[in-house]
Amino acid sequence: MRIVVAFFILLCSISLLEAQTGAAVGDWVSLKATTMVGPQTIEVKQRHAIVGEEKDAEGKLLWWFETQIDMGGQQILTKLLVPASAFGETEVSSAQFNKSARRWITKMGDQPAVELPVEEAMKQFQGMMGLAEDPNAKVTELGEEEIETPKGKMKCTKKGYQGKASMEQAQGPIVMTITNTYDRTIWRTAAVPIVGMAKVEEKGLVEVSTQVPMPGTPPPQPQETHSLTVVEDFGQGAKSAITEEPAAVPAPAPVPAPGK
Repeated sequence: MRIVVAFFILLCSISLLEAQTGAAVGDWVSLKATTMVGPQTIEVKQRHAIVGEEKDAEGKLLWWFETQIDMGGQQILTKLLVPASAFGETEVSSAQFNKSARRWITKMGDQPAVELPVEEAMKQFQGMMGLAEDPNAKVTELGEEEIETPKGKMKCTKKGYQGKASMEQAQGPIVMTITNTYDRTIWRTAAVPIVGMAKVEEKGLVEVSTQVPMPGTPPPQPQETHSLTVVEDFGQGAKSAITEEPAAVPAPAPVPAPGK
């Protein structure tokens, strides 16, 4: 169950986004996600913001994109330096968006902020992203719909995504395969900055399997899930929540080739 819950904390923060061409430094948007996993209800608040800019050696404009995830007072922050042009893409997955990162900073709760090597951060991120996004998902155009949100009424374009994705996670010597079969609906609108969506609803089934039984542990039961994410507010004037200079985490040493 702990693994399933951890997955949904992540899933609430990485739904498909539609980066807006009208985005600007200082833009922010907050969303609230409520997820039911079996008998448990998980509430997650998230905030996305563009908190700064700089240029690379070639003069290309880069933006600092920051995400805050809060679950019951436990906070996770990530801050990525990405090309500003990434916000001109349409309907790009978070995995594709994050691949463009030049720098990657993270902060867990009250712990000091750290800067991870981008390649190492992406290795960890891509494994988890595999569970949330099926590149071969069936996409259905569902027309337009006006919906009510805490920010008011919004006219949206509605799309459905049906897919199945999986990832592997090691628990000591045992490797578990976690599979997520989902039916996701997204209400998209250019009125919401950065993420371009007003609402996401998903129903799914999460299954965990192993090639060999886990000693002393009964096989995990499939868990039905239902999550709802709604925009709460947005505006301008965002500042970074990470105020200290991050400590650099060195890249892992390369593994020597056999016989050397």
